[in-house]
Amino acid sequence: MTETTRERPLRADAERTVRTILEVAERVLGDDPTASLGQIAAAAGVARTTVHRRFASREALIDAMAAHAFRQVEEAIDIGRPETAPPLVALHQITANVIQIKSGWRYTVGQPQLRDPSAIAAHERIFAKGNLLMQRGAPAGAGGAPAPLGGGPPG
Repeated sequence: MTETTRERPLRADAERTVRTILEVAERVLGDDPTASLGQIAAAAGVARTTVHRRFASREALIDAMAAHAFRQVEEAIDIGRPETAPPLVALHQITANVIQIKSGWRYTVGQPQLRDPSAIAAHERIFAKGNLLMQRGAPAGAGGAPAPLGGGPPG
């Protein structure tokens, strides 16, 4: 979101509008990656100026989509209790949760580069939680700890 929306909390109606724009943008860009902000605004049922007021550019919108999606993925992981649930139970729950979230954000999570600092931070926390779960789930006496999960998509 723009610096203005990061500095102060949004009203509930404005927050709903932003969430709607993000979710509709995911669907529109998933269907047509070249869609304009105007097309996204029309599909979201808001004025183009509303989208431009919240997002300075197409890149800013995509960054906000990434931050929103990765927050949801992180929440889905936390619901699986990777630190405290039995490892196989946590792995099962987290896998189901993350698949559900990621299937709704295919365009966004498929972007090759994260630019938004909050999305990058969430991504790093997600991998740290995955590594912790894998370490907790390593069978005793199996010859050492498992290899850590990668820090990001292959480059």
